[in-house]
Amino acid sequence: DNVWYIPSFPIVREDSCEFRLYSHSVDDASNRGNAGNDADLEQEEEQKHHYTFMATTGPISLTSNIVPTGIHIGLTGEANEVIIQFATGHAGEPLVQYSEKGDDVRNSIELEQVRESSMVASMVSTTKVKGDSTTYVAADMCEAPATSTDPGFFVSPGYLHNVKVGNLKAGVEYNYKVGLGFGQGVKWSDEHVLRGPTPRGATSSEEGKPALTFLALANQGCAESRYDTVLGADPPTTSPGASGSRNNPARDVADLVSSLVDDARTTIDSVHHLGNLAYADGAAHVWDAYATMIQSYASRVPVLVGVGNHDYDHSGGGGDGKDPSGVANAFNPPWGNGAFATTGGECGVPVSKRFAVPGGGNGVFWYSYDQSLVHTVMLSSEHNMTIGSSQYVWLENDLAKVNRSITPWLVVEMHRPMYNSELVNWLNPMVSEGMQNEIEDLLNHYETDLVLSGHYHSYFRSCNGLYAYECDNAGPTYITVGTGGAPLDANTTSLIPNSHTEHFDREHFGVGRASVYNATSLHWEFVAVGGDVIDDLWLTKD
Repeated sequence: DNVWYIPSFPIVREDSCEFRLYSHSVDDASNRGNAGNDADLEQEEEQKHHYTFMATTGPISLTSNIVPTGIHIGLTGEANEVIIQFATGHAGEPLVQYSEKGDDVRNSIELEQVRESSMVASMVSTTKVKGDSTTYVAADMCEAPATSTDPGFFVSPGYLHNVKVGNLKAGVEYNYKVGLGFGQGVKWSDEHVLRGPTPRGATSSEEGKPALTFLALANQGCAESRYDTVLGADPPTTSPGASGSRNNPARDVADLVSSLVDDARTTIDSVHHLGNLAYADGAAHVWDAYATMIQSYASRVPVLVGVGNHDYDHSGGGGDGKDPSGVANAFNPPWGNGAFATTGGECGVPVSKRFAVPGGGNGVFWYSYDQSLVHTVMLSSEHNMTIGSSQYVWLENDLAKVNRSITPWLVVEMHRPMYNSELVNWLNPMVSEGMQNEIEDLLNHYETDLVLSGHYHSYFRSCNGLYAYECDNAGPTYITVGTGGAPLDANTTSLIPNSHTEHFDREHFGVGRASVYNATSLHWEFVAVGGDVIDDLWLTKD
């Protein structure tokens, strides 16, 4: 089957395109011979579909390939710096122009008056910075279908631009716009607003307000994602609590995140995506559609991503340097045999090219950073984390360096969960136990507070202090929030009897919200589409 699904006209990174009309006919089964074996049957299945070219529009010129799309913000790990990323179909010099929101005279003077005023330069203190660009082609990825250039598979991502913006004041809002400079001037985007990042160790400046609030989700996708092909699931249904009936829960969750970011009562400092972002699985146009969908919030607050199986997994092909994580062979441990099957062959190339994360680790695959009172570690459950592996050694070194007097809260994130209560198939519990055997003691030794995951298309929260399947045993709280928009797991899926499940939900799409008030109090909530809080928990410590 062709992996394309296009509910609306896609972003095209070319100067022109054309529409072609084909007629489709199917042989009458009575006109085909009887298949004598499986090979004959397969051949007849291929022969029964006929496509005949009928007409074409001819080339249609496109003018949108210089318009910046998919604008989103990332953290670099520097206290006063963010990186702004966007895409265009045209080469040029990537630019960002920004100013403190309070300095912008457009708060009191009409835009056109400002443009015509000779006083602009003296009244508005703006800064313009330049960036760099990258791209990728089908051959950069590891396996088919991602490497296929046949119709319906790879399309050019255009030019992916990265601009670092520094000297930002913590908590101060800035107006900014991105642009592409070329021979005839600059093509600017609409104006957006960002806030200076929250520095390490920062506490709340207002009594009763959190020092830091972040959102967490996994398993999202977008309208163009072919869930029925890559997941074997039915198309998404309407989210409970969503307005309208567009049958697009991923869009509903994106709207929920945007509404939470826009809510003046709470400052959202970042959005954490725990893997399985676009569900492109080799259909390259889906990444553009996904970036466009999340722009409403990703252009305002930093988005920190990890990789899931649909973003990364492959069965080989990385040995010639294509895999950006640097591994030659895909991870396939004895306790996960079959669970790490190839899912599109992208091997993390699109996600690593499109999303920037703090340094010090291994790109988007594993890294850590500090915000306010929290040290966050993002791991890759798709890579080797067995004792002695490069990821394990990095994790052990990172945890040993955390200063709990400055960042008293320790949060670890990864795509696949170490604990859950759902039995989709036996492979998932086997993988969970395998990860427990490798890193649970390490996480417990360094007194991890919270472990966030996705993978299961449901919501799960464990008891507090979970360690070695025992509650109140000085371990973390484990939460799965795989409710970002991909079809939820069926209610007919079996649950594993256990004593460590505190809350389980596979009826609501939504996101997690973590509000860190001080060194001893953290409030976790599961917010469903529509705004209702379905589950909440206070984590406290001495």
